[in-house]
This record gives sequence, structure tokens and C-alpha cells, in this order.
Amino acid sequence: MVTERVIEIPFQQLKRGNNRYNVVIRPGDRITGQSTVISIEEKAGRSGHLDIAVLETEYRNQRAELVVIARSTIVIKEGGQ
Repeated sequence: MVTERVIEIPFQQLKRGNNRYNVVIRPGDRITGQSTVISIEEKAGRSGHLDIAVLETEYRNQRAELVVIARSTIVIKEGGQ
């Protein structure tokens, strides 16, 4: 596992993850999110080097109630393709 490394996250490569919904979101709610990098792995794929990052984002409403926990996986291919 990589302990110190900076990778650029191409959000167009963001894969849908597992989302847990806790509170109903209503029109007018102000939602904010905070993301945490859970892990970054390096792997050798058939087409070259891959970085796989797992992010978890907690979204809260204006009352600080936890609305959604979203987990996403990003796969970054060598050369950005």
C-alpha cells in the first residue's frame, strides 16, 4: 500500500459506489460533503499500470444531520486513458 503519494483524480472516471441514505433530502436543503481517501492501491493490469483509489464522502444537511454516506472507486490507468 502507498503511504505518501499524490494522484490526480479524473472525476469523469468516477465509478458509482455503495451509497447509504439516512435522512430524506428536501427542496431547499443545503447539503455539504467531506471526502476521505480510504485507500490507494497500485496494480499491474493487462494494459499497464493502474492506481485504484477508494473514497468515502459523508454528506450532511444544514442541521448537521448525516444524509448520505457514499463510497466511490476510481481507477486511473497509466497515461490517463
